[in-house]
Amino acid sequence: MKIVLVRHGQANPEVLDPARSLSEEGRNQAGRAGRFLRALELRPDAVLSSDKARAVETARVICDILEYPASDVLSSRVFAPNGDPEEMAGEIDAVGGETVILVGHMPSIAGLASYLITTPAEGYSRIAFDTCQVALLTGERPVRAGKFTLELSFPAGTLMQE
Repeated sequence: MKIVLVRHGQANPEVLDPARSLSEEGRNQAGRAGRFLRALELRPDAVLSSDKARAVETARVICDILEYPASDVLSSRVFAPNGDPEEMAGEIDAVGGETVILVGHMPSIAGLASYLITTPAEGYSRIAFDTCQVALLTGERPVRAGKFTLELSFPAGTLMQE
């Protein structure tokens, strides 16, 4: 199984946009992430996101590039900024499929990555995620602590320009 974790793109400041929609740079970052995933020939069976505007918009941009129906993105509060990694892993496991993309937030996206690649006995190590950073993890179901390997991780700034 492949799990692709993506932190949402840069959002507008809350003082200017209380919903914190993507900024122009955030849309560009999401486009770079989508093109990077397309170059890897990743075809999602499911796309999940937080229900926050910036995560949903990032997921939709990526879906458009990957030719995945944006209307099929499953949004949930489980993937909120302070989401619980074990609960998030359970939601990923529940959707099925071989390749799942999740668009979320710091610190929960880093917490989930750490949870999936380490075990409690090893101690969780935090992985930093810049805006629109992409991480690919591989492993086997069930989606649980320590069952995945981090294959690659790239910040949006190093991803493909148009």
